[in-house]
Amino acid sequence: AKELSSAGRQHEQRILQAAKLAADYHLNQPNVAARNRLDLHGLQVHEALQLSKHFIQGCEEQLRNGTSKSHIIYIITGAGHHS
Repeated sequence: AKELSSAGRQHEQRILQAAKLAADYHLNQPNVAARNRLDLHGLQVHEALQLSKHFIQGCEEQLRNGTSKSHIIYIITGAGHHS
């Protein structure tokens, strides 16, 4: 039981690391807000919240400085089943 518990903790750490890499990848994409579309599939809640805040701030900045013509943004959520 102790070995399985330890293995479970290791897998959980790997999952969290992979989720952080995915969030970092999204955050580091050049001009994420320029697409007016953000896909949150596969992210943990705290990562999705951080990324959403960054995305919305980028969209607001583009509207303020005139580099975006659209007031519409798309934030895709859910588990990825036909969305």
